[in-house]
Amino acid sequence: MTLPTNEAFVNGDDGIALVQAARAAWTKIKGQHWKDWLAVGRAYVHGSTLAMRIAGSNRPFGRGYQRVFAEWATRTGFDIIQFDKPTRSVLRKIFDHLPEIEAWLATLQRNKRRALNHPQAVLKAWRAAHRVPTTAAPGQGMRSQLQSLIEQNDRLTAQLDERRDSALLVKFDSDRSEDIVAALVNDPAILRHRSKAVKIFREVARCLEGS
Repeated sequence: MTLPTNEAFVNGDDGIALVQAARAAWTKIKGQHWKDWLAVGRAYVHGSTLAMRIAGSNRPFGRGYQRVFAEWATRTGFDIIQFDKPTRSVLRKIFDHLPEIEAWLATLQRNKRRALNHPQAVLKAWRAAHRVPTTAAPGQGMRSQLQSLIEQNDRLTAQLDERRDSALLVKFDSDRSEDIVAALVNDPAILRHRSKAVKIFREVARCLEGS
């Protein structure tokens, strides 16, 4: 897979402007204000969508996706923003329904709206506000159960995505050595902890050479 040129990769669809806004928001809030989470989310969803398109994937995981997203994050500077994978999954769901969620938030009293400052809290409260009561007319209880199952499925999907992202997606018996190296050095966790990774790889080499 050939990655785009630096100019197309970084500046395509105003991606660099989104990342700059996200970096500014992140340094201010560290996850404390809804509007700044939106700035972070816009950049993340942009980069994630771009990585899926380039990697030819319809889901935000897999070796190809990880490689492209890590490269995008490094080139744009988005890699300074660290938040867990469940929050990433929630942000994608929020942006799938952002107009409805923003309209609902606008109906809340100011103190309640300000209390909802994290994506997970916002999504949970929005879904609860639109959940059908179990004491409603016949048939509505089933819709409530369905909503509960949807939320459970979302949680399980986020956990599965996290496990897939953390898996070692290389095959030593069939992959080329240069492809294995590329997959390892572009892994998001390794990019975040370069110095530790260098020490680990040196120790692995020492152990293998001595065995």
